[in-house]
Amino acid sequence: MANKEWLDKTMILATDVDGTLIERGHVLTSENAHAIAALVRKGWVFAAITGQNVFDIEKRLTTSLSEVGVNSFTVYTCEGARRWMFRAGHPALDQRYERGQLFQKQDRRELDRALFEFVRGTGKAEYGRFEFAGWWEEAIFVLKLRDPAAADRREITAELYMLLSQRLRPDLMDMVEIRIAGRTTVILTRRSVNKAMALQDLRNRWHWAEILYIGDEFGPFGNDAPTIGIPGVQLVSVGEVPTTRGDRVTWMGGGPPATFRLIRKFAYSGLLPTHHLKGGGSEHEGGEAESYRSGS
Repeated sequence: MANKEWLDKTMILATDVDGTLIERGHVLTSENAHAIAALVRKGWVFAAITGQNVFDIEKRLTTSLSEVGVNSFTVYTCEGARRWMFRAGHPALDQRYERGQLFQKQDRRELDRALFEFVRGTGKAEYGRFEFAGWWEEAIFVLKLRDPAAADRREITAELYMLLSQRLRPDLMDMVEIRIAGRTTVILTRRSVNKAMALQDLRNRWHWAEILYIGDEFGPFGNDAPTIGIPGVQLVSVGEVPTTRGDRVTWMGGGPPATFRLIRKFAYSGLLPTHHLKGGGSEHEGGEAESYRSGS
């Protein structure tokens, strides 16, 4: 894409939160909030897309941004299914769920029973201990691993999938998708609920703007994987290891420090994405990104 095309369009920086913008469990630092503020003053639009709920994001992200003058930005919570507009640090629900994005009461009861069985029995000692983080907005269920080094997350998702396929009625199983969200979390969502929804919504709202999306889980089962292949979206991975083909996702590695090196280049040097990303990442030939879901 030519640089002039970027100049003629709205430029959006959209990022994952945990492991990409903020260290897991931490709060956005004042220094990094100032870097985002500088990018916004350059004319960029800022948006965050997360599996977290809005109350967690308010404490960890939006307070820091409002303190440095970033008074208007968008946050998509629950894997992108719910859109919040933040103005002067206060959230306003801007988009509600459709029925097809929610698990209904009967579905939640059935999933509760199966997930409890998994945590109690199938979640064996070699996987470490799981914690239920709960249903978030009736669209996403979160399992937390107390010891993320205890097992391969792909093994965990595969075993969880096998148990659910035996315990859930077929039509409910067909709705379910299991993904990895960071080193410590396995999420279960409605199949239609993913971060690609948020990026498509951003493009539509900003008249097909061009988007730079930064995440850390583009590999198999990763919750950033659904974003691959959306037209007009450039993808950067700051994950621990490259997990996708270099021509689909530019890998820069390094977590939040790598994210903010890139943000500062755009904010303070005047560079545009096509200046810096063309040939700027480490290419790695790996498996195609995919999600673990029924029929995969």
